[in-house]
Amino acid sequence: MAVEAVSDTGPLIHLSQIEKLELLKIVDRLLIPLEVKDEFRKGGSLKKLRELDIIEVKEVKGTHADSAGAMSRKFGLDLGEAGAIVLAKKKGISLIFTDDLDARRAAMMRGLEPHGSIGILLRAYRDGIISEEETITAIRQLHSDSSLYLTSDLTKRAVEAVREFSEAE
Repeated sequence: MAVEAVSDTGPLIHLSQIEKLELLKIVDRLLIPLEVKDEFRKGGSLKKLRELDIIEVKEVKGTHADSAGAMSRKFGLDLGEAGAIVLAKKKGISLIFTDDLDARRAAMMRGLEPHGSIGILLRAYRDGIISEEETITAIRQLHSDSSLYLTSDLTKRAVEAVREFSEAE
């Protein structure tokens, strides 16, 4: 069965900043709202996004666009984040990629399963796509080289999770 997810802009930009955008291939199909594509254009390279053959851009229209607007206002989300949540619900996709805490909360309230950039890296490691060393380096790069706000404590815990997984194998 194909694994599908929906993403907002955060993980796309953050993974692009550390040159790990290809790790989104932990899923077979990744839907993004048109607003996410537009936001990514400002903070990343659309060429890199187009190189990922798993990405499909979808326009959120009609009553779904109204729902996204209302959610944006209610939770203080941008339209890309709200659109991703509405799109996930509309398509029946439970997995959503976001680094925004408010978007995570709103997604969980709607029965979705949010994962951020670190979660994507950990999944790529567990799936054997990248090595332990590459994963730890990428986590540290997210902390030091990307615009994602990560505390030193969260970075340390993520590195420990990688090492614990290695020891458990």
